[in-house]
Amino acid sequence: MDRLEEGQQQLRVEVNELKMDVKELKTDVAQLKVDVSDLRDGQKQMQEAMNENFRQLFVILNTHQG
Repeated sequence: MDRLEEGQQQLRVEVNELKMDVKELKTDVAQLKVDVSDLRDGQKQMQEAMNENFRQLFVILNTHQG
């Protein structure tokens, strides 16, 4: 194998490594999107629970004042 072939082989190896890195990054990004979606869902549920708690608190306060 001459130097040109060796260089081409090394480039192929490096390109394959880069392709694997890109696949891993795509997987990481997909997981992050899922995590963000889960966080948003959790935040929404917390907000709904807080709103319900405030509604109940106002009902109790209004009942005792009336």
